[in-house]
Amino acid sequence: MGKQAADSVRDGRLKMIPEHHLKTWFNWMDNIRDWCISQQLWWGHRIPAYFITVNDPSMKPGEDVDGHYWVSGRTVEEAREKAAKRFNVTPDKLTLRDSGGPCIFS
Repeated sequence: MGKQAADSVRDGRLKMIPEHHLKTWFNWMDNIRDWCISQQLWWGHRIPAYFITVNDPSMKPGEDVDGHYWVSGRTVEEAREKAAKRFNVTPDKLTLRDSGGPCIFS
């Protein structure tokens, strides 16, 4: 994707305004490196992922390593709705734990 983004500026399909940002653009797009996800947390960028607990004794509790019990969303409400559909329960039966730490959204 980085090569495509850089090439789109090089061949004129995309115009960079103001042009003095071209050097930075090409530096970023031509030198993309993997980024450790823990750096996102260190720098304060929240990851919109939530661990789901279904408050129903008939449901098996999930574990942090089980991807089925993680859900993402632009908002807590969106994540709660996705989880409710996934587990076929009403949203009030769910507890969401923020991926960044101990914040609990009930």
